[in-house]
Order: sequence, then structure tokens, then C-alpha cells
Amino acid sequence: MKKRLGVAAYPDYKECLANMTDEQKQRMLNRLRSSPEEAPSPKSPTESQKHQKKPAKRIPSDKSRSPRPSRGGGGFSYCNAGMSQNGGRKTIRKVSIKNGKGHKSITQYKKGKKMFTVKKPLSMIEIVTIQRGQFIPGLFSDCKGPGCMKNKTMKNR
Repeated sequence: MKKRLGVAAYPDYKECLANMTDEQKQRMLNRLRSSPEEAPSPKSPTESQKHQKKPAKRIPSDKSRSPRPSRGGGGFSYCNAGMSQNGGRKTIRKVSIKNGKGHKSITQYKKGKKMFTVKKPLSMIEIVTIQRGQFIPGLFSDCKGPGCMKNKTMKNR
């Protein structure tokens, strides 16, 4: 039988526990815990060294040599989407920035069907402001109105 710590080492430990006092139970547990033969053996140093990972060497961004210098935004990437629903009309506003270039888009759904999507590039001022984490009031205001949906035409019946 495999030896275990605690009172479970005895096959009929339930009967023994019923007949013991609290002091006897405590002494028996202390004796079993302190016995050196049942203590787990420590791992060898070679085993513990195998599983350790070395930290990666990071190169500061000002010293790294990229194939082409980036404009303004650097290696910054950002993506955010917001949804608002008014009745059966759902509007989704998205902002995405990758490597200094970005775009904003508005998609509108009506009764589950996509009505239109307007996508415009972000200016450098907007990209820098988003990088700083500042709120831009009216960011999507130029994506509404008659001049935005250039490719949308009405069907003649």
C-alpha cells in the first residue's frame, strides 16, 4: 500500500477517528507530517533549470533598424468599434489604425440588412489624438450627409 500523509494512511481510519480525542488526532497528524521518509524529495537542479525560460532580449525602438521609417504613427495599432441601436436601425462605428495609417467607417443596418457603409481615411491629427487617448468630438460627423455616399444610387422602377 502506498503511504500517504495524514490519517488516510490507515485502511480503517474512520473507525480510528471515531475513537480518538482531538489531542490524539493532532499528535498523530503532526507525527505523520514531520516524518522524513514521507516528505517529498526536492527536484534536482538540472530538472528545475530545464523548465526555466530566458527572457527575450528587447531592442529599444529608437535603436532598431526598420526597413522603412514610419510616418507619425510608428508601429502603433488600434481598433475600436461602437454600436448604437435605435428601433430597428443599428449603426456601427469603427476606427482602425495600423502602422501610422488609419480609417473610420460607419455601417448602418435596417431590419438586419446592411443599408450602407461609409469608409474614410483618418487624418494625421486624428491619428495622433487617438494615440494620446483623447476624445475627438464629431469624429464621424463628416461620414454623414449627401457627399458621403458617392457610390450609392437609387434604383429606377
